[in-house]
Amino acid sequence: KELNFFDDCLIPAILRIKPREIGNIEIRRKAEKKYSKEEKIGFYNEIVFELEEKLKKIQNINHLDAKIKNMVENDIIWEIRDYIADRTLELESFEKIPFGNMTTENLAFLFSRMIENKYINLPPADLAKRISNYFSIKSKPIDISFRTKLNYYAKKTNWSDKNIKDLDSILNKLKAIKK
Repeated sequence: KELNFFDDCLIPAILRIKPREIGNIEIRRKAEKKYSKEEKIGFYNEIVFELEEKLKKIQNINHLDAKIKNMVENDIIWEIRDYIADRTLELESFEKIPFGNMTTENLAFLFSRMIENKYINLPPADLAKRISNYFSIKSKPIDISFRTKLNYYAKKTNWSDKNIKDLDSILNKLKAIKK
């Protein structure tokens, strides 16, 4: 079999970055002797800032293949941010705001529409992380699959009549509330 540089070498190498980088973050935290709750949160915030800077640099690289750029962005940078957010959430104690009568699917569709109509000016992946950090659905945490759903619905071609009907129903219930 003839090897393809992208599929057989570059992509597997890129996918190996994430676990190594996560390990390096924890090694660096321990080397910098960040052990208290406040020190850890501060350290993780620094890492998030560094990741945002790396992301900006990657987005500005013109000669990088779009597939590779997307993979680095979504499969590495955002996954590492998810890891850091999870570590930070473990350190912080607060109760998430619950969505009681909404499905993950409906919530993802609602927020994708808000992005599409410029009511929210955040990339879907960033918004999904914030939603999963601060909200829950029916007393259950919003997991990482929410980001996938939000990205899916960010494309208008993925909207179904059922999604539109469900969202209309939710919004009509809100509209029906009388003063």
